[in-house]
Amino acid sequence: MSDQVVLSVDEHIRLFKENMTESMDHAEGVRDSWREAAMHLAAIKDQGAHRALKMPWSHFCEQKLGVTENWAGKLVRGHRLLVELTAEQKLPPPVAEKATRLLKNVEPKKRKKVLAEAKRMADADQSKTVSAKHVTMALNKEPPKLPPDDTRDSLQLGLDSEHLITDLQKRLVAIRKDVETLLEQPMGGFIDKQRINGELRSAWETLKFGRPYAICPYCGGDRCQSCRQLGWVPKPIWSASPTEEREAVRVRK
Repeated sequence: MSDQVVLSVDEHIRLFKENMTESMDHAEGVRDSWREAAMHLAAIKDQGAHRALKMPWSHFCEQKLGVTENWAGKLVRGHRLLVELTAEQKLPPPVAEKATRLLKNVEPKKRKKVLAEAKRMADADQSKTVSAKHVTMALNKEPPKLPPDDTRDSLQLGLDSEHLITDLQKRLVAIRKDVETLLEQPMGGFIDKQRINGELRSAWETLKFGRPYAICPYCGGDRCQSCRQLGWVPKPIWSASPTEEREAVRVRK
């Protein structure tokens, strides 16, 4: 059974208006306020408050909430899309306002690593937000250390296992040659040469994308969500990172 508190329509309306006011009065934390407002607005519509009052949704929005139907629709659709994306893609939880203030006091070079670790902790706790507690725990956590007898950094660890990708690519090349042979025989008469070659090429390129290229520019090899706890990233991820972070990490020779 869910332990989530079920709010009344009046309570949802009150909280919607509070968050709307806060989003207009305070620049800091405005994103959280909009998100909260959209959540309460979706709950109001789902509970059918306008039907209980025998009012069209458009009139309810204008008279009870002080917003237009069109604007309310955008908020509700945005909220539902965010819920779907969070469920399907496991987006990182948003950062609470107190946690944001704590992060502002962290030196810029260290801030991204601390935030990545705080998000990882929040995800492990199944928390809806990254709280000040998560940031504090991340600040106090010691960075992972390699065993004393292992001086390899995260990129070298990845490169040492790269042969697994190379072996698969070689097998795909061999399969493509076998396909070419099959296509010359009667059994290959109904096989779409262009399609099967395209799919084999796509598989080869997908494997190429996953090759280790550089130490993660977001955590410096300490392992975070951006590098999927590996400490290294492929070239496309490295290329898309900010220039300052990109130039500060080691790349493969």
